[in-house]
Amino acid sequence: MIKYIKQVVDPVDVADSVICDVCKKEYSFKGEEGMEAQEFQHIRVNGGYGSVFGDGAVWAVDICQHCFKEIMGKYLRDVTPIYSEDLAFKIACDLTEEGRSK
Repeated sequence: MIKYIKQVVDPVDVADSVICDVCKKEYSFKGEEGMEAQEFQHIRVNGGYGSVFGDGAVWAVDICQHCFKEIMGKYLRDVTPIYSEDLAFKIACDLTEEGRSK
């Protein structure tokens, strides 16, 4: 015989959509817009002592990827990591090519 216990589950708020603070477009987490919603940038700034934002102040902004790129694009740097396996493979190939050219 299986003995069951009664479980009580508290309701939890689940995000349904997100609105860009710049362009005001709303993106649903469901359906085709789900990927757009996942690409949002959620930026939080905590002001420290002497900060221009105010000591202890907390500021937030949610920006869609399109507005983020438009506003910040010229300042962004590609810092995609080079994985050690890829780097080791490239070095091995380069060494092999050097050996062939001699």
